[in-house]
Amino acid sequence: MKNFIQKWVLHNLGYKILALVIAIILWLIYTNTNDPIHTYSVDVPVTVQNQDQFTRQGRYFEIEGTSNPSNLKVTVYLRARNSVIEKLRNRSASSYLSAYVDLYELDSSESDRLLIHYSITDPTVKAEFYTIRNKSYLSVEVEDNVTVEVPINYVISGEPAVGYLNMEEDPSVVVTPETVKLTGPANQISNISYGQVSVDITGANANVTKVGRIYLKDKDGNDVSYSRDVIVSSVSEASVFVPIYAFKSVPLSASVTGTPASGYQYANNAQISVDQIEVYGPESVMNKLRNITLPPVDLSEATGSLTQTYQLQDVLRDAFGQDNDGNDVVRLMPDAPTEATVDLSVEKIIERSFTIHNSSITVYNLTNDWELTFDQDTVTITVQGLTSQIRGLSISDINVSLTLAPSDLTKGSHTSKLVIGGIGDMTAKDVTISYTLRSKTDSGQPLPTSSQKESSASDSDSSTGKAGK
Repeated sequence: MKNFIQKWVLHNLGYKILALVIAIILWLIYTNTNDPIHTYSVDVPVTVQNQDQFTRQGRYFEIEGTSNPSNLKVTVYLRARNSVIEKLRNRSASSYLSAYVDLYELDSSESDRLLIHYSITDPTVKAEFYTIRNKSYLSVEVEDNVTVEVPINYVISGEPAVGYLNMEEDPSVVVTPETVKLTGPANQISNISYGQVSVDITGANANVTKVGRIYLKDKDGNDVSYSRDVIVSSVSEASVFVPIYAFKSVPLSASVTGTPASGYQYANNAQISVDQIEVYGPESVMNKLRNITLPPVDLSEATGSLTQTYQLQDVLRDAFGQDNDGNDVVRLMPDAPTEATVDLSVEKIIERSFTIHNSSITVYNLTNDWELTFDQDTVTITVQGLTSQIRGLSISDINVSLTLAPSDLTKGSHTSKLVIGGIGDMTAKDVTISYTLRSKTDSGQPLPTSSQKESSASDSDSSTGKAGK
């Protein structure tokens, strides 16, 4: 054995090593000439491991600026023979390569980047990673995922039809739903103050209900741009109900109740500080509304002036009620007065007497066949009324009359009640007067002709008072 090693291994060992080296060099030259090693690049999807567990902890992440892991790719550089590369060109990269990151590695000291793990999954692929050119890490941002609930506001554009209106900040406007829940990264959610829906009411003559997209706004009213993959909202649209009202001007009137103190009377002189008000409400109600009567002023046991102040919206609420949402059915226009005052008075009842000459008494139904003579030259008329009324009454305002019935036209003495007029709503005490009737035929005088009757009537007026027809 020793001789064998000396003869075949050690004999001319230097030449043998040189021959081996030359053979290797020649082989390398041959293979690199006919099948050289090249660098091959291919895009490979990056798998994110432990994603669900990570997000269930209420944490949000973005890798390389995207929150969608399915979009993640990385360029992988391989070194392999040209023959191998040619075969790989016809294959999907994911069939022999894999790249992944593990979110749990964020809990290590490298909290802002993730190590990319590469592997060749097909052992038949004779290639190796060109580590100098392959990317080692992916940048990552992590923050808490939060859920907030913000109100949904509305914006109304356009004008309703002529004769109709809508009100700004109308409590009867209904937004459904009233709020939207938003879930997403804290730094983006914190910029959102409310959602907003727009409604166009151009030309509307009836209530409007429209559905619109919810736009997210910051505190200054600017749009907050966001991806629905990043911020998840509970709803994307909202319905808005906008009432459309009719409006009109209606007069106010006062009323009274109760009985003043004994010896006093309502002067019927109510003065309202507001003659009419502008109101709005449903068209069906406005069409029937003609005036508004204020609640009555209580005159019970009153002896002087009274003032009553009314809050007009309270009056409208009491008169027309509220809807199912607790809003007043009829409301004051924004520029209408909010209150009205009623001033009135109760005055003492006094008496005043007037002496009337019998020549001022008008006699009705006295024919020319009869003569009437009053038994007294004057009568006293006593009028009862309010102080302001009595003071303004003069004797020329008072008219006194005597009306004869056909049965009264008999000879002899008579007594009848006088009719007192010209005193308005004042009252007069009953006054009776005595008179005597005499038939002209009994006096031996012939009955006057029709031409003489007028003359006779004129004479009668001057002596016995005015004769009526």
